[in-house]
Amino acid sequence: LDEYQKYADRIKKYKIAKIQLLDIKPILLSDFFNEDLSKYSHTVIKKTRFLLNAAFEAAIENEFCYKNPMRTVAIPQKAPGEKKAFSDKEVKLIDEFSLVDKDFGVCMLLFLHAGLRSEELRAIGPTDIQGRIVTINKAIKETGKIGPTKNGKPRIVALSPTIAPLIQVRLNSNDRYILGGNDYVVKDTLRSKYDSFFKRLNKWCKENKKPSVKRLPPHCCRHTYATRARREGIPIEILSALL
Repeated sequence: LDEYQKYADRIKKYKIAKIQLLDIKPILLSDFFNEDLSKYSHTVIKKTRFLLNAAFEAAIENEFCYKNPMRTVAIPQKAPGEKKAFSDKEVKLIDEFSLVDKDFGVCMLLFLHAGLRSEELRAIGPTDIQGRIVTINKAIKETGKIGPTKNGKPRIVALSPTIAPLIQVRLNSNDRYILGGNDYVVKDTLRSKYDSFFKRLNKWCKENKKPSVKRLPPHCCRHTYATRARREGIPIEILSALL
């Protein structure tokens, strides 16, 4: 429901939301999907179509309109985008810099070596990491409230013997959250800290005559974790559970 509320809020930003219900024609909806939503993924477009179709059906049942203009609208088909990941050399540089970066270093290690989602990283605390074991059982939802993970199931991830001690020494047991201390940070703050980390990283790389590291979106850290784990021979069904 939180996810569909987000899609509904997005629709409100576009001109289609300002048109009277009875004046919404299939051609206007087609323009909305092919132009306004063109920058979004096929998944977002598909779920928005489902939402609008359900809304029109509910409107018909309640006699706000007499037909569903969404029924005949074809949504644009998009090929799935390539999943980007950091190279092994880039991971090594990120790991190396994370050890000296006090602001976001431990978060980057968890992103890359535990495969956390952004909303899970914002919700995780020092008590969720015991030795090599990371317990992921909560996330910050779209509503801004803390709740279960995306599929509602907790999961356990084991850190490598080399990474676990590096994370443990950086944890502050007095903090409720690893990022933010007593209060979890909002989504924009996480993104800002993530961006700032890469600026500091590349400045450090330049000063130490090392190659720069491209800045990929936070979710690509999760792709990197999956790519490296698969290459190391972890069976796909186990990797699926870890993710």
